[in-house]
Formats: sequence, C-alpha cells, structure tokens
Amino acid sequence: MERYGHELLRALAAGVPDVAARAVGCRGVLSQRTAGWPLAGRLARHLDRYVRYQAVAGRTRCDVAHIVDHGYGHLGLALDPARTVVTFHDALLFRFGAGELHVPHARLALLGQRLSARAIGRCARVIAVSAATRDDLLRFVDVPPERVRVVHEGVAPQLLTGGPCPPRPPDDPITLLHVGHSGAVKNVETIIEALPRLARRLQSRVRLWKVGQPPTAAQLRLAGSLGVLDHVEYLGFLPDPDLRRVYRRSHVLVMPSLFEGFGLPVVEAMAAGLPVVVSDRGALPEVVAGAGLVLRDPTDPSDLARAVEAAVTDRALRERLSRRGTARAARFTWDRTAAETAEVYREVA
Repeated sequence: MERYGHELLRALAAGVPDVAARAVGCRGVLSQRTAGWPLAGRLARHLDRYVRYQAVAGRTRCDVAHIVDHGYGHLGLALDPARTVVTFHDALLFRFGAGELHVPHARLALLGQRLSARAIGRCARVIAVSAATRDDLLRFVDVPPERVRVVHEGVAPQLLTGGPCPPRPPDDPITLLHVGHSGAVKNVETIIEALPRLARRLQSRVRLWKVGQPPTAAQLRLAGSLGVLDHVEYLGFLPDPDLRRVYRRSHVLVMPSLFEGFGLPVVEAMAAGLPVVVSDRGALPEVVAGAGLVLRDPTDPSDLARAVEAAVTDRALRERLSRRGTARAARFTWDRTAAETAEVYREVA
C-alpha cells in the first residue's frame, strides 16, 4: 500500500500537469501514547483509524479525494461521495468472511471491512487493480459496475533492469525468492516443503531467500522438522537498490499464494528478468499472462518443486521466461497508472 501511494504521487507530479496531488494522513497519536499496553493499544489503534482519521478526512478540502487503500474505505463516510475515489486492492477479508479462504483474521477487522464496503458503495468511482479484483468487488460490494475502472499497478523505475539475470557462480545454491508477508494466504509453508524435494531432484544445495516479513515461528518449526532450517535465510525489509540486486541474484521468484489481488513482486521480478512461478489463484494468471509458470495446485510441494526445477535447469525455457517476463512487465508502469488514474479524477471532477 505504501508503494502504491508513494509511486502514484510521484508519477502524478512528474507527468500529469493538470493534477496537483498531496497526501493527507493521520498520525496514530493515541496508538503512540498507549505503546506497551496491548489491550489499550488495540483500542487506541481502532480509535485512531475509525474516529480521528474520519475527522481529518472530513476537514480536507479538494476537488477529488482519493482513498488509496480500500481498508480505509470508511473514510468515504466523512467525505463527499460525489467527489471521492477509492482503490480496491483485493477481496481477501470478503472471501474470508464468505468462507472461501480459511485464513485467520480478527473479527474486528471483518466489522471494519463491512463498514468500508458501505462507504465504498457510495463513492463516485472505484479503481480496481486488476480485472480479477474488479470481479470480486462487484460480487461482494454493492457498487454499480459503470463506476468501476481497472487500473493496474506498476514497477518502480529504480527496480527496472531489463535483460536476463547475470550468470551465477557454479557453487551458488539454487535460490528461491519470496517477497511479501508471511501470513497464511502467502502459502510459505508449501515453499518450505518443496525445498527438500527440490534438493533431491537437483542433487544440489537449495535455499529460500525471504524478503519482507520474517517467517513465522510455525514456519521455522516446519523447516526444522524437514531438516532445511539452515536453508531459509531472512533478508529483512530491503531498500530498492538492495531489492533490485536480490531479484537479479536469485534463480526464480516463487509466489504460490492462495489469493492475490495483483501481485506486485511478480511484476518487479519479471522486470528484472527473473523467471516466476506463481499459483493459479486471484489475479496472478492475469498479471503473468503466459510469461511465467502457473501451478495447477499451489498447495502441492511436489508440483512447485517440478516447476522450479524446469525454470532452473531448462535453459531454453528459462531464457524464454526471462524474455517474455521483461516484455510483460514493461506494460506495467507507474506513469501509465498515474495517467489512467488522472482520467478517473477528471471524470469525477
């Protein structure tokens, strides 16, 4: 969400002269004052989000208000709906509430999502980040289809590289890369379960580089039980230059997610010339569009191991994936995102 907001603002300022955009936020003052008090802190976070931020939004004066994260869609209740745009990134909580995804979420988050859904339905326009997300939006939120626009996300200019990834030293382990959080929907467990299978198939050392949120305690226990704990390396949250180098030094990006509204790391990896292996869930097939390997069953570690083996050992396939991925990623730019978003602003204004 931070990437989306920052890159959209930057691209609007750089390439859309008739739009003057500024960010309006709300610092979590109550949350800061209750730091160290778990129960009070949880209540303070909700007050900051659903009360104080509402007041800040209500005082904002502009031609068009853009709520860049649908999780804050409730702000639309404090804004003029005829002048408000909201970006809908995914229907994760809606799918969970409908029993379609069995991943844990707090009940308060579900209540907040219902409140946001009511507000989103009143807004003048809703931007969906993929066609798959648009379809979910229309299924779960009462919004007229003619108000919805699909505007894809982009690749940050500082992450663009082009060309195939450089050769790696012969003694380098086969490196799988995962970028993102480690919640149940990301299905990191299947990646860990695939590691020993892949090592046996390739008769080589393998490792998983984890960027973003660290593996959970349960995931680390799983790796330990399979004897691959020392094959899982957590690299932390990386600034863009380091993230670019990691994309270029890995052998394959793996994203066997159980659901994605877009899948920004996939586009970033393709832009770096890195082959990608993704699930067939959510928007991932739409984003990859034939430029990566798509798993029929993302929960099957053997299926994942076979796909990674092909992407690593089949030179012709690897070069084809790299070439197609780079071409596909070139379609996703933040300048294009900004231009299409500006068209939505003009419709509303």
